[in-house]
Amino acid sequence: LEAADPPLPPPPRAMVADAVACPGLSDDEEVTARIAAANSAYEGLWSDFLKNRFDVAGERAMALLQILGSIPESRKNGDVWVTEADYAYIAGGCRGNDRELLERALDCYSRALASPDGAANCNARRMRAEALLRLHRYNEAFDAFGELAALPESAPFEELEAAPFLLRHDAALCERLARLGRLPHDTASEAAAALRAVAKRVEASPLPGGRQRWPRTKQLSAEDRAELRRGLFGELGRIAVGYPEERLSPWRSTALGSAS
Repeated sequence: LEAADPPLPPPPRAMVADAVACPGLSDDEEVTARIAAANSAYEGLWSDFLKNRFDVAGERAMALLQILGSIPESRKNGDVWVTEADYAYIAGGCRGNDRELLERALDCYSRALASPDGAANCNARRMRAEALLRLHRYNEAFDAFGELAALPESAPFEELEAAPFLLRHDAALCERLARLGRLPHDTASEAAAALRAVAKRVEASPLPGGRQRWPRTKQLSAEDRAELRRGLFGELGRIAVGYPEERLSPWRSTALGSAS
């Protein structure tokens, strides 16, 4: 875990109230302002959550859910539903896997995937499966992960978002796969180093505002794109050897037995 950045404070109550009320704006401007207020906190909130700053992340997520809850459903597209789902997932995780919040996350992920602009969102499918795991709905979670694994790659390499936290996640995953014997150690070491190097450079120059704070791979320098190729970015699911059956079978039996 990185101990560098201090946690961001939760949005002040006055800010939440202003974002919900948006005095002096037309209806369309109000909705746009609320969505922008929620989106502006996206990367920082995930950063706090992934660094185990649960008190701060949980409070911020609840405040942001209040803003998103004030937006009419008819004005929510797939992207907004995913944002609301992610915030509900974070809030639920920070509150000891709160069932009501995680169920809200599931509902929002399902709405996102049912929308015309969200059906191909593999990240939403993965997070929906993660929420099912937190709810101990293991059969459904395994089915969801199985469906996700069977899907073809929906985004080409050039369209992948090079978010630093995702690059660092993949770097740690490379090392974990090597320990499990699912990836050669030399390959994993080289890939992890490449991913962390790019993450450090990308983090120094985020895009301005909104949920899309980080560049697509095609927006990076030729050097960084080559590093991501060495880092197996977007390729781990295809390249890694399957999970060792001798480890998977006992765990699956125990997990499914506890769910029945």
